[in-house]
Amino acid sequence: MNIEFPHLIILDCLSDMETELKFFLSDEREAIFNIDFMGVSSEDLCLALGDMIFSGWVYKVRAPHSEEASVYGLTELGGRAWEHYFSPDWDAFILDECSFVDEIHERCNFECANRKVFDEIMECLFRNRLEDIEHEEIYPWYPLYWKELGSGYRISYIRGSQLDCIEIERLAGRWKASIQEAERKEAF
Repeated sequence: MNIEFPHLIILDCLSDMETELKFFLSDEREAIFNIDFMGVSSEDLCLALGDMIFSGWVYKVRAPHSEEASVYGLTELGGRAWEHYFSPDWDAFILDECSFVDEIHERCNFECANRKVFDEIMECLFRNRLEDIEHEEIYPWYPLYWKELGSGYRISYIRGSQLDCIEIERLAGRWKASIQEAERKEAF
């Protein structure tokens, strides 16, 4: 298969979640996926998706909530292709997800493979005296639905204010910079 830009867009869109075709065709697809499609047409996306299904990079299954819709996701081969083209650093990868539990509070989860980053997140949360903090080591760890790694760490907590977000975002830049600095030193 000759890899072109539409193939890379699909790889990136499907890297962190399975999705229905209607989202690729939506006028709001750039907002849905938080990716600049750079003018790639729906037709080109559909042709690329067909190529990727035929080549075994993408699977198609019936959507669990619909008898008519299908969802698309990366196969193991598609995941390896994504890793090849996007070169993730799994040791520096941080997965963060939040969902509202009521009108004010969110349950937040942070997952990472790096113990130092895990310890710094825990320190920040304790310093801000957040309650209901749970943590665990995960075996195996799935940073993305198709990628299995040996182990990782998960932190879950309830937050109820923007101050929590601001502090975590401020420290996230520091964590990324410290990881990059350590990698730079290892290269020499």
